[in-house]
Amino acid sequence: GGWLGDWGKRRRPEGGLIFLVFGQLLLYPVALNFRWLPADSPWFAATCFVGAVLMTYFYGSLFATVQDLPPVSVRSTIIAVLIFSVNLLGIAPGSVVAGGLCDHLTGQVERPMSWGLFVTGLAGLLAVPCFFLAARRYASDLKRFANDSSARSRMA
Repeated sequence: GGWLGDWGKRRRPEGGLIFLVFGQLLLYPVALNFRWLPADSPWFAATCFVGAVLMTYFYGSLFATVQDLPPVSVRSTIIAVLIFSVNLLGIAPGSVVAGGLCDHLTGQVERPMSWGLFVTGLAGLLAVPCFFLAARRYASDLKRFANDSSARSRMA
């Protein structure tokens, strides 16, 4: 993911974010559908692999993009806030909600665990419009932050 994000960024400043938009849109249908395949299906292992990749492929490009914007003096703090936020707002409640859905759906649907994980997995699609909007603003934000940094250094 980091390598592909860098490849996109070499072509356009917002290329890393555009890679994330298309990555989510292309990988999500495959990754979410492995839950419905029988374990002995020849496609099960391939789609399960895509699902595993989807869980982490975005970190490289996302971290690189976030590190490009702030001044060097606060980059590590910004990444710490990002990691904390991803865990606090995404991973932790996602696990609780998935478990709650599984419990709630038990006895009501066939394969309640698959349904619980499928529904909570859909939440990742909420990142698509966020990545898209960030890509639209990225070049102007990069220039603005660079101007702010050079102005601060001239004042010091």
